[in-house]
Amino acid sequence: MSAWVPMKEHIDLLVQVALVGPRDIEDPWLYPGEAFGVYHDDKRFELHTIDFPKVGVEVLTPDALGQLFTEEVVESVSFRYPSDDVSKGELPGPILEYAYYLKPYTWTDPRYRPTIAETFKLTACYGYQACEHPEWEKSLAHGFCIAIDDRCKSRIPGYNAAPWGWDADDLAHARANA
Repeated sequence: MSAWVPMKEHIDLLVQVALVGPRDIEDPWLYPGEAFGVYHDDKRFELHTIDFPKVGVEVLTPDALGQLFTEEVVESVSFRYPSDDVSKGELPGPILEYAYYLKPYTWTDPRYRPTIAETFKLTACYGYQACEHPEWEKSLAHGFCIAIDDRCKSRIPGYNAAPWGWDADDLAHARANA
């Protein structure tokens, strides 16, 4: 399958899930005072809905995170299709009139929270499109996708009740309740 630039709605949903998490989680996505963020190149990047100064932290707005996701996937698809003119909206994906990547990204609340399963598929699709260039795995966008997936894993219903380190008693209990 070839790489393509996802529609803007896909990027909006990535930002949405980073802000508020999937709709079917058992515990809060973020606790009071907590920000969603990642470390990258020895620096902390956090997503916030408003700008405010914080020592040692790069504060990202929803627009800034969406711009980061957009630039990363455009770089990837451009790498895959070097003869396509980005400035003319020639990359595979949205046709010219919908080529949102030609101007600064502005987040639009999709008014929908994906499920955990939809979130895994959302990040998997994005990662598949964005992984074409050699620097993908070292990118901040990749770091945010991993952070979203990691946070989702721990929110899967039943995750907190499952044993961390299984022993004979845990296995016997699981067999009895299967």
